[in-house]
Amino acid sequence: GLNKEAWFTGTASGAQSLIRSGGNTLNTVPATSGGTNIAGSPNYLTVGGTKLFFTADRDSSGREIWVYTPSNSSLLRVESNAWGAANPVQLTWADGALFYR
Repeated sequence: GLNKEAWFTGTASGAQSLIRSGGNTLNTVPATSGGTNIAGSPNYLTVGGTKLFFTADRDSSGREIWVYTPSNSSLLRVESNAWGAANPVQLTWADGALFYR
């Protein structure tokens, strides 16, 4: 896991969201950025170093790759396609780089 936590998707506030758990129900909570749950039906969760990469449909650009940094709760879109949603799949971290199809 990342930061000795388990990361998975689940329902929070009625939306498929990114969830983090330290191992019990008291510390199993939605991951947030800017005080907002990270929703958008996250998929293909992949740890890379100290970051969590995943795909999500969070805005008008469609399903894209996002990176979440738990240490400061930052969330950034790291892949963009000017012609519409790229719909990346099968994220894999290897040799210090993120690969996807």
